[in-house]
Amino acid sequence: MMTNQIRVFSAHERFHQLEGKIIRAIKKTLSFLKKQGLVLEVYLVGDRIMRKLNLKFKKKNKTTNVLSFPALSPLIFREPKLDRRFNHLGEIYLNPDYISRKQENLEAMLIHGLLHLLGFDHKNKFQAAKMERLEEKLLDKL
Repeated sequence: MMTNQIRVFSAHERFHQLEGKIIRAIKKTLSFLKKQGLVLEVYLVGDRIMRKLNLKFKKKNKTTNVLSFPALSPLIFREPKLDRRFNHLGEIYLNPDYISRKQENLEAMLIHGLLHLLGFDHKNKFQAAKMERLEEKLLDKL
């Protein structure tokens, strides 16, 4: 059975305490979804970095809770030391400060970002309803 490789990077020391929780939540979620052999990176960042990313990639000059960036090509993201049997899923950027201020659930935002990397979206009502149902089901499993 192939496992998943989850890496979490904290931009601020105050976020280090969240790393274990995030790794456990992703592992449980991917296990429930029967997804194996994936590499995923999660970055815990503050408002300044999140605002820059949101402006550059989404053309929104404001901070936000979560952004997901799928791996465009295995050659772009794959590091030489990674096992070639693994598929790089992409990167999730979480802003714990924003999530806390808005009284949102960190795990819910993490699952939302992860589902985007797995191909889910909410561009129309049908897609949104399907994604929301799965998010709720996954949160219940955590």
